[in-house]
Amino acid sequence: MDRILLLDDQDYTGLRKESVRRTARGIIFDNGKLFLIQSRSGEVKLPGGGIEPGESPKDALIREIREEIGRVVIPESIQDFGYIEEIRRSTHEPAIWHQYSYLFICKVTDEVLPIKMTKKEKFFGMHVVSMTISKACKTNKDALYRGNGFKNPWNQREYKTMLLIKQYVAEHMDVLNINEEENHA
Repeated sequence: MDRILLLDDQDYTGLRKESVRRTARGIIFDNGKLFLIQSRSGEVKLPGGGIEPGESPKDALIREIREEIGRVVIPESIQDFGYIEEIRRSTHEPAIWHQYSYLFICKVTDEVLPIKMTKKEKFFGMHVVSMTISKACKTNKDALYRGNGFKNPWNQREYKTMLLIKQYVAEHMDVLNINEEENHA
């Protein structure tokens, strides 16, 4: 899988400890809209999460999609999209935060299962939404610059992720069965 984005804040001088996290996230279109997870503060992200020890990125994707949006991934539909590498000062400890987010395009069945959000996801008010990629870009841009300049460190990643998907959609609308009107709604 190719790296499609590097976000390196270079704000970790003097830190020796490194926390590495690997995640798997799904790009799932349904009738021209993306399945997304939205927090109470407004930003949206792709459904997915941490890869557990001994778990492959694709197995983590299947598990996380089932947990976060209550849908079943069709394994043979999974396609690599690329990965995002993020390096910055951790917000939790004096360490370098180094995250690899593996993104996959996939399809899900129509079966809807119970959602199993974690305590942290519930704390942030995470819930499933469906919106066009253009609306997702605008939503994350607004969240990035909202308020008194406060930005969660992950907001930049989520905004840039949506921009990459928007570019992909513009180049592959016919394959994704998305028309121009849906893309800009």
